[in-house]
Amino acid sequence: MQTPSVREQNTTNPFSVLIQFWQDVKVVAQPYWYPTKAEGRAFSDVIRSWGMLISLVLLIVVIVGANAANSYWNRYVIDIVIEQRDLDKYNSTLWVSSLIIVGMVLLVTLLRYV
Repeated sequence: MQTPSVREQNTTNPFSVLIQFWQDVKVVAQPYWYPTKAEGRAFSDVIRSWGMLISLVLLIVVIVGANAANSYWNRYVIDIVIEQRDLDKYNSTLWVSSLIIVGMVLLVTLLRYV
């Protein structure tokens, strides 16, 4: 028994499925991002939505960058502790580690509420 398909795929154009997907996404997202009727969403609501999306993407990029920087910092601290065995140098870098932890907690908390 043949399974029914939602729509027949065009085999001549390999990008037809991708194009159709983006058209479907546009149909679904259009009422949320673009005002279409006079009684619909105001332009300020649309700008607010785009602003929230941009700030969310920016916060995610900042979190990923902070995680990468934290990885390099942890490698530096481990090199001080294990390879150099310099307790005084480790104690002097301990405040930077504390600031990194507090900063990461603040960023993650901010990301939760955006």
